[in-house]
Amino acid sequence: MDYQEDWSTRATNDLKAAYEYVRRSNPDAAEAVISKIIDTISLLHGSPRLGSLFLLRDDQEIRQIVAGSFRIFYMPADADESLRIMTIQHVKRADPEF
Repeated sequence: MDYQEDWSTRATNDLKAAYEYVRRSNPDAAEAVISKIIDTISLLHGSPRLGSLFLLRDDQEIRQIVAGSFRIFYMPADADESLRIMTIQHVKRADPEF
């Protein structure tokens, strides 16, 4: 069965900020960047451990996967088959705090 997405408020805001950031310099590319992020997250539905392990905290995996110039941080939960999308950051930014 496919895992279902559960977006944090932070991740939702990050996605909006990524769109606005790209749109300011290249309006034509903004939708493509967002589509790449969404498409990459969709890959995780059937393969929740496709991304690399970023951090192991209290027996909970925080993983990351790259989509273009952005890193998506997420936690797969086997118990309820969910993917908690935690944050989305440009690859040049420092690692997030969790």
